[in-house]
Amino acid sequence: MSSRWAWLTNDTRSFKDRLLLIVPPSAFFCYTILFCAPVQIYLNNYDEFWFNLSIFCWISLLLCIVAFAVCMVAGIILRGKVLDLYVSFLFGMALVLYLQGNYLNISYGELNGQMVDWSKYGKYGLINTIITTAILHLPLVIRLFYQKIWRLMIRFVSCLCIFMQLAGLVSLYIPYRKVAASQAYAMGWDGVSSYSKNQNLVLLILDSFDEPFFMEYLSAHPEETDQLDGFTYFHNTCAISTSTMFSMAPMLTGEVCTWEYGLFAEYLDDAWNQEKLFHRLKEAGYDIRALTTSSSKYGYLGSVGVSYFENRKLAENRTSSYTEFLSLLYSLVLFTYLPHFFKSGFWIVPDDFSYLGRSNDYYDDNDPSSFVRMGKEPISADRTENVFRLYHFKSVHPPINLGPDATWQPVEETSFLDAEEGSFAIVHRILNQMRDAGIYDSSSIIIAADHGSTFHVSGELEGGLTCPLLLYKPAGAHGKMQISEAPASLFDIRPTLLQDAGLKWEDEGIPLSALQEGMERIRYFYRVLPSHKSLYELKVGSEYAGDISNYTVTGKAYYAPGEHE
Repeated sequence: MSSRWAWLTNDTRSFKDRLLLIVPPSAFFCYTILFCAPVQIYLNNYDEFWFNLSIFCWISLLLCIVAFAVCMVAGIILRGKVLDLYVSFLFGMALVLYLQGNYLNISYGELNGQMVDWSKYGKYGLINTIITTAILHLPLVIRLFYQKIWRLMIRFVSCLCIFMQLAGLVSLYIPYRKVAASQAYAMGWDGVSSYSKNQNLVLLILDSFDEPFFMEYLSAHPEETDQLDGFTYFHNTCAISTSTMFSMAPMLTGEVCTWEYGLFAEYLDDAWNQEKLFHRLKEAGYDIRALTTSSSKYGYLGSVGVSYFENRKLAENRTSSYTEFLSLLYSLVLFTYLPHFFKSGFWIVPDDFSYLGRSNDYYDDNDPSSFVRMGKEPISADRTENVFRLYHFKSVHPPINLGPDATWQPVEETSFLDAEEGSFAIVHRILNQMRDAGIYDSSSIIIAADHGSTFHVSGELEGGLTCPLLLYKPAGAHGKMQISEAPASLFDIRPTLLQDAGLKWEDEGIPLSALQEGMERIRYFYRVLPSHKSLYELKVGSEYAGDISNYTVTGKAYYAPGEHE
């Protein structure tokens, strides 16, 4: 470099001094974004993913080491003020990522397929930009005026933040290791279409399909009241909760998550150890199979609940494409750790991981081929033992990929009405297969949503979030679909199935057949915060469950470990 610019590169510091200056911020930056961030996100949300930590942690560690080497080589080449500028920028970036990912984020809602409305965050975005810009430039300002303090800050703060993140990972890994060794299962297709000659119990769960969606569908298809032969639609149904994981387990076991035992996985095991529905069906000799979610390690079944299902299969902890997997993983990392105004470029749906983790041997409600296949296999009444079948598919849950003919469609080419029509196309495939097999009349069938939705065209909460779809046909019922205003709850599904199986149900609640219009009862609903770490209990009487103003807060709240009021 010419003498004119020599002051930028002149450096009287020894190689050791320069090395001690380069190592801490390089390690801080690479460790934070390439290793700690993905591992921490996973450990905080492992119930949401089908894969184990081992599938990516060694790759992340390797990426971290390679990036660290590159940062070190660049730092060793540089000298003087250019080196100081490089070190300041590296440290500033690492500090911004660390603080943003751990302290400066706000809730953007659940990443469930619905696009984030970024226009709502203008004020926060401005404040966030000011703060992160100041943090990024802070090392340069301190270097300019206080060189000794700058050197101490670069070394000490970098090491302190690395240590704090490492301690955080250890604290997260300790409870995780309790479930890490457990085998993960998915549901296979074998035997699902094999029904009983005698008695069949069928539960179809349409994800997020609530009262406003069903009313819209009926308005577009009034003939549906004739096609749903023998069914009663419970218009005044109270949901259990606002998401699948906090709705399906209580629906099937009767146990609400209180985090009494700390981990959600431990709640699932405790709930399924106490449940009576499947235990009694199993004792009565029922063949129990399901096509249900495999987007998480155990879904809502837990390691105990999954054991009831004869079509469970040991899931492989590997991905079909590591390139796509890592691209998704680090998109999620960048969405979490980058400042607000960069996040929109890295928005993803965590369920997209499911596309990379299953084969055609498994059912996956996020795999287009699964819901296209559902109901197409001919149902045969070839079993002598009684049968329980559970079907659970994505339905109107965003992102909407279900076309009106129950085929996969790109999101930009579908609407909620398309998904409503596609959902009932699948339902009627199954019902018509049962008719063809001669078992429709003798079967007990429930069609329900797992929870309500806030994703209506009107954008209104009322009628959606708290009022899910619930249709019921007892064995032997015939005639045009009836509409009941009786105060129902999704908690009523469990005693209904037990009653229709001829088993003891009295200790499990009220069956749907016992509900009457005008009867008095208290129903409970559990609102989940976006973090999925807190539940608030609300109650409603016999008033319309779709009107949120009819609910009152009971004062009961349940928090995951580390969460507070």
